[in-house]
Amino acid sequence: MYYILITYEHYVNWYPAIFIRRSRWQYNNHKLSKSTVHYLHTFCEKLNSTIKEIRVVFVNTRTENVFRGIISSYGKIKVSPAYAAFMGDMTDPDVQEKIDYLGESFVLEATYLSLSTCRVGGFFNHRVVNAHTWPEWVITCLNSVGLASSAINRQPWRFTSKDNSITVSVNKLLPSIVVSSRLDCGIAMLHLEIGAYQKGVTGIWEYLKHPEVGRFWLNHI
Repeated sequence: MYYILITYEHYVNWYPAIFIRRSRWQYNNHKLSKSTVHYLHTFCEKLNSTIKEIRVVFVNTRTENVFRGIISSYGKIKVSPAYAAFMGDMTDPDVQEKIDYLGESFVLEATYLSLSTCRVGGFFNHRVVNAHTWPEWVITCLNSVGLASSAINRQPWRFTSKDNSITVSVNKLLPSIVVSSRLDCGIAMLHLEIGAYQKGVTGIWEYLKHPEVGRFWLNHI
C-alpha cells in the first residue's frame, strides 16, 4: 500500500493535458528557464515520495548522447534540451505499471507547463543515463560489481540505491541452479564495498531476509 501525495489540483490541470499532448521527436533546443528547471526538480521529489523504489529524475542537459539508434519510423529524437528518467526495482512484479503511473504524471505536468514530450523505452545509452541520475560513488560501485565472478557468470543480483545506502537483492527472474544465488551475492557485496572506498566512502552491512541480501549503509559521502 502507498499514499498518493499528488493533489486533486493536479488532476484538474492534467485533464485538458490528456487531450492536447502529442509525441514530439524534434525540438527547438531552447534552454528551459531556471524557474521551470527548479519546479520540475521539486515536482520529481514529490513524485518520488509516493511509490516505494520508483524514481523519476529530471536531467537538465542536452540528449545527443542519451538516445541511440532509430526509435521508430519518425527517426531519432533531435535537439532536446532535457529529459526525465523513470526507474524502478525490476524484481518488483508490479514495477512496470508503477513506473508508468509516475512517468505519466511527469509527462502530463510537463504538458500542462506547455512543454513537448516523447516517451522512449529501450533506445537509450544506459551508461550515460546512469551517470546523469546516480551519484558518482554509486557508479563506481556498480562498475566494480560488474566485474565480480559468479556461477556460470549469471551475476544473480539486483541493486537499489536510496537514502545513502545500496541494497543487494537476489534477481528472482533468473532460473535457479545448484549454487545458491546468495553465495554469489557475497562476492558482489565485497566488490561494491571496494568500489565505494575508491570514492572515499565507507560503511557497514545490514543483512536482510530473502529476496534481499544486504544493505550497505554509508558512514559518510
